[in-house]
Amino acid sequence: MMSELYLFARSLGRKLGINRAIARLLQLRSKYEQSFSEVMFETIKEGDTVWDVGANVGEYTVRFREAVADSGQVIAFEPAPSCFEQLAERTQSLGDNVKLMNLGLSDKDGEMVFQTGDTPDSTIGRFLDDAGSVSSAGGRLALPITTADSLIRDNRVDSPDVIKIDVEGFELEVIKGMRELLLSPKCMDIFIEIHYAILENRGRKHAPKEICRRLAENGLRVRWIDSSHLHATRRSDPK
Repeated sequence: MMSELYLFARSLGRKLGINRAIARLLQLRSKYEQSFSEVMFETIKEGDTVWDVGANVGEYTVRFREAVADSGQVIAFEPAPSCFEQLAERTQSLGDNVKLMNLGLSDKDGEMVFQTGDTPDSTIGRFLDDAGSVSSAGGRLALPITTADSLIRDNRVDSPDVIKIDVEGFELEVIKGMRELLLSPKCMDIFIEIHYAILENRGRKHAPKEICRRLAENGLRVRWIDSSHLHATRRSDPK
């Protein structure tokens, strides 16, 4: 579980401007991204249904399609129009078992203001709590959001075996919208990137602890692959 001391240390290091410097010094970032990817792809098998939540321009979507093969399915969620356009172009030759959803997952159905960046891979692109906080470096759009439970209940998508979540500080909202899904024994593995700085700026510093609690309460065992990536699983022998 995420400790109060760990959250305090992350917050203090960020305010002092030393977290990134330490990471660069130890060359940790590339290594932990690689470790996260390796664990995730060791888990996925042919025939699985994989959800790519926060697909961006489809780097993982393409790799997920290769991993699940023709008998599996990939469902990619990406709300930002510029990213979705490139995602569609990148995956158009991958077949019918790649399904694209141009919306965001959250804890409610409706619309939410989205901060756009100058480029699809911009770090500015994310949903906002307050439309007035939009950065001058981008624009804003009202984009559709829904819950995972609503999509499954309405038979719009198939339930996943594996979920990857990378949603720029809205990790908790996505998990809150999975109340029914998290109870499903079919959902075996969830991989989440935690965006500490964004969460703290949103006043949700303790969101990582709540995410872990919600996952554990639904029968998933949580472990941290590194300081920013967690893996929740029902498997007795996780990789």
